[in-house]
Amino acid sequence: MMKKIFSLLACLTVAVTMASPLYAHAETDVYDDYYYEDDFLSEYDDWLDDTADDDTLGETGELKRVVDKANLLTVNEEDDLKESIDKLIDEYQFDCVILTVDSFGGNYMDISDYAYNYYLNNGYGLDYKNSDFSASVQDEYGRDGIIFVVSMNTREWWFLQFGDGKKVISDSYGLEWLEYKVIDELSDGDYYECFDKFVTSVHDFVREASEDKPYGTLHPKIDVEAYWEKINDKIIIIIAITVVALLIIASLLKKTMKTVMRQPDANSYVKRGSFKLYFMNDTFLRTSTTRTRVKSSGGGRGGGSRGGSRGGRGGRF
Repeated sequence: MMKKIFSLLACLTVAVTMASPLYAHAETDVYDDYYYEDDFLSEYDDWLDDTADDDTLGETGELKRVVDKANLLTVNEEDDLKESIDKLIDEYQFDCVILTVDSFGGNYMDISDYAYNYYLNNGYGLDYKNSDFSASVQDEYGRDGIIFVVSMNTREWWFLQFGDGKKVISDSYGLEWLEYKVIDELSDGDYYECFDKFVTSVHDFVREASEDKPYGTLHPKIDVEAYWEKINDKIIIIIAITVVALLIIASLLKKTMKTVMRQPDANSYVKRGSFKLYFMNDTFLRTSTTRTRVKSSGGGRGGGSRGGSRGGRGGRF
């Protein structure tokens, strides 16, 4: 009996000894996970602070609306875009920001979060003159404007409107239209053309909204320039095909025509045996004389004639 008791105690001792390291390991894992999460949140907060960027300030301390960290634009191109945005701001008090980066710390948030925090943390946004929002609502959701972010390392882009920007440029129509207008140039590496079309399009949308007829499904924006650009090559091809087809048809018709040759007399048109001449004579009727006076040679004159186009939206490019 004693042997059985000692054997049972020995088994329990061995079991407890083997379980202790497993328990300690599990406890350590939970502990480590807790501190890993804490480190993550700390780095996340630091990253949010970094979105408040000194590069947004110009030489005179003004907010820069074109922040080209990825160096995609020349100085002259940046100045041209800044001038276009300044006109938009002066006329409508609607903000427009272009931001290019090599990377944005994508381990902590996606590009839409980056666009959102960058706009708010750097004090962008204006009081759109036709705003429907109160100052308190604008402080919470951002003042009126739009930001266009491009990340080169991840090949991502994002549009995001703030305040009345959602009314001026809707998610369902406006942002889709902007994508159609500018992303092809972004993919092709025509960065200035892309951003110039973006600013011009935003200006068009703001102008229409200021007249209480914002672009949308009931009031679509007609892009005549893009339409002709897209069909220009097709028109040339259609014209070329039409000309070739007409030449082929003309050639075939010419071959089917009967050849008509000039004849010395009308015998070919007279039925043989249908014409009979019984007699012939010549009768003199009268004489007619015409006289023309010959002028002496002299000077003359000559003449001549003279003739005389927080939803947001994004993707990869």
